[in-house]
Amino acid sequence: MTGIRGLIPLRRDAVRADILVAGVSFLVLFSGFRWNLWRIADPVFFELNQKDTEALVIGRMAISRQRGFLASAGLLGFVGTGPAVVTFEPTELWQSERFDFQTQAYLQGIPVRSFSPYFSHSGLQGAAFSALDAALSRAPPSFRLGFFHTLTSALVAAAYALLVLWLRRELGGAAALAALLAVAASPWLTAFARNLYWSLWLFLLPALGTAAALSGSSGANGRDRRLAAVGFATLLVRFLCGYEFATAAVAMAAAPVLYSSMRDRWPARVLLRRLGLLAGATLLALAASLAALTLQITAATGSARNALDHVRLALSRRTSGDPSRFPPIYTAALAAKTSDILRIYLADPFDRWEHPGWPAPLRWLFSRRYRDLIVGILAAGGWMAVRYPWLTGQRRSRLLALAAATLGILLGTLGWLVIFKAHSFLHAHVNPLMWSLLFLPLGGALVFGAVADAASLAYRALRTMRL
Repeated sequence: MTGIRGLIPLRRDAVRADILVAGVSFLVLFSGFRWNLWRIADPVFFELNQKDTEALVIGRMAISRQRGFLASAGLLGFVGTGPAVVTFEPTELWQSERFDFQTQAYLQGIPVRSFSPYFSHSGLQGAAFSALDAALSRAPPSFRLGFFHTLTSALVAAAYALLVLWLRRELGGAAALAALLAVAASPWLTAFARNLYWSLWLFLLPALGTAAALSGSSGANGRDRRLAAVGFATLLVRFLCGYEFATAAVAMAAAPVLYSSMRDRWPARVLLRRLGLLAGATLLALAASLAALTLQITAATGSARNALDHVRLALSRRTSGDPSRFPPIYTAALAAKTSDILRIYLADPFDRWEHPGWPAPLRWLFSRRYRDLIVGILAAGGWMAVRYPWLTGQRRSRLLALAAATLGILLGTLGWLVIFKAHSFLHAHVNPLMWSLLFLPLGGALVFGAVADAASLAYRALRTMRL
């Protein structure tokens, strides 16, 4: 009994420490994501970034308020005072609408005369915010819109706070701090986190879900069923809100599987079975989301054939379709070489803003190109692989597991740039966000672990030489 009583204060201390770490991480990230408090992102970039895509959600809220949730099959889109633009070509839609009018119509309650739908995905985030908008209908529209930005920023900060807390439990406080700094220092996360369309926490949801599914206390069969169910549900939600960075999102969902397999030394058949279950869940989620989109397009246009043609053309113009079948804006993107796309993204600096007034060492650090960061992270993973036979305790398997998970996310990110090269060519103002979602936070923790191990090894070597 004495021993058990003695453990109770220790458990309480651990809980208090967890709450402190999670709370501090949340506040640091939330204040940066919501207000750019740490001046990480260029103020102009922070203020204006992706107002066009967010206008799709605000337009959805405006029409839902006036015509109901099922108007235009619940799709995202733009409200207007003139004729509706019904097109499957996004450039035509973008060129015909005023993005700032969406906010004006929402805030001032301007009567909606037309709605131009956006057919690229089901727009679940628009339905969710429309429901919240209806629930808060007594509050002024300006308050509601500010609350939605605050809520979105808070959800993203909470998701990353959970990541930091998990890293602290697995690898210690220093590794968690390295990941926290990587997240807080990302101008891309800072500029995107409050955006209603992107709702970045949804990109992390599958990874958090699969990690939770694997951490349960049930037997192997129970974990397998839970992994498949959670993987399907979380990836379905992600796909219903957009197919952006799909390969990276799936790789992030698989990262906890890779990590757990090496940390707990699963047999190869268990790893393959669970990766297979997750792959099956991904395909089912993708099929279900496309079925939902088909129904929505059919309801909005009156033809299921339109939905099938749209999906086929959307894939073609984002990958390697025939340039002659698309508007001239896609010609260069479809003709671009994969090697050129990779070269562009790997040569891109971590931060394009020069940060005037910052100390020179920080400006130098923020100007590092992604190829430099990737090489450093891969070198850290290689170091842990080489050092593995000489390390002891749980830390060695966990650091190697972290390297495997980080590598998997890197492959998923590169997969998007390679497979969807035309999309990547046209969206260099968006796609660098992928690096910051999970690859750089885990990579930062991995680099710290490798550097700490190398420093410890060097210190012991110096002591031996002195003796």
